[in-house]
Amino acid sequence: MTTGNLKDVIKPPFATYDIVVYFGCGLFSLPLIFHYLIEPAGFRFPRFSFHIGLEFAQDAISVLSLLFSVYVLGHIIAYCSSLTIEKAIDLYFGKISSAIILSTWSESVDRPELRQAWRADRRAHAFRRGKLIQNSIRTLIVAPAVPLVLLVNFIGGFDYYRSRVPRRLVFQAREKLIAMGYGPAGLRDPWFKVLEHVIINNCPTATARMYNYLIIGGIFRSISFLFLVCIWFEIYFFIHYIFHGHYFVKALMSDGLSPYYHAATFVILYSVFGFCLASYMKFSRRYAEEAIFAFVLAKD
Repeated sequence: MTTGNLKDVIKPPFATYDIVVYFGCGLFSLPLIFHYLIEPAGFRFPRFSFHIGLEFAQDAISVLSLLFSVYVLGHIIAYCSSLTIEKAIDLYFGKISSAIILSTWSESVDRPELRQAWRADRRAHAFRRGKLIQNSIRTLIVAPAVPLVLLVNFIGGFDYYRSRVPRRLVFQAREKLIAMGYGPAGLRDPWFKVLEHVIINNCPTATARMYNYLIIGGIFRSISFLFLVCIWFEIYFFIHYIFHGHYFVKALMSDGLSPYYHAATFVILYSVFGFCLASYMKFSRRYAEEAIFAFVLAKD
């Protein structure tokens, strides 16, 4: 058996995405869960201690149980972030593949009008009959992010509709898909999923670069959701302060109960949330752009 074949046989049990995104975000969430939920409610984290008579086995089972719990927690966070952060962006901004096509339809001086028309169409489509309740709940969940998104989008911070892919390459990708029998490739057509699988199955070099962007985007998406939940808790604490005149939970980064500490915490959380959200959108775009470049330029 050659060294290459041996490496194929002996593989780690988890992919990089599992370790970085699920384990990483699961661990990152623990102090936030403790501060905002466990400690105020008077709960405690479960004890992963098992008495079976063998000290080595007890320690091994305890460690494995803890790691598995953190892994499952990371999965839950990723799933919730997909239902809220990712779906909300798709809902109001459109999928990144549609944004790339939109960026090639006109020169930059005309893009604001095209973007406004596209987003208005997305809003009308989102709240049509049969989707009203579902999308209204999703909008309510991400409501604290709306002022930030409007502000950053106004100053052009997201760059969601500014693609690095030249117009000619996008047209070539669409023509190639049609020639392969997978067209059409319009704003509302699911053309990118086909292109993505073609690259994954035929271009390992580009797939590795795409995977890196996927991991980074997954981290920022999950962290964005965690900070969004923290912002909701801070809003709840502020409402409690208005009605009762005091905070019953210390500020996240201070031992003080002063409203000034909580106000500073809110500003910091809001700023970091905006950074993570913009980063998620950025690396999602990079992922799609890498796939399109490889689809057109890679040798068959």
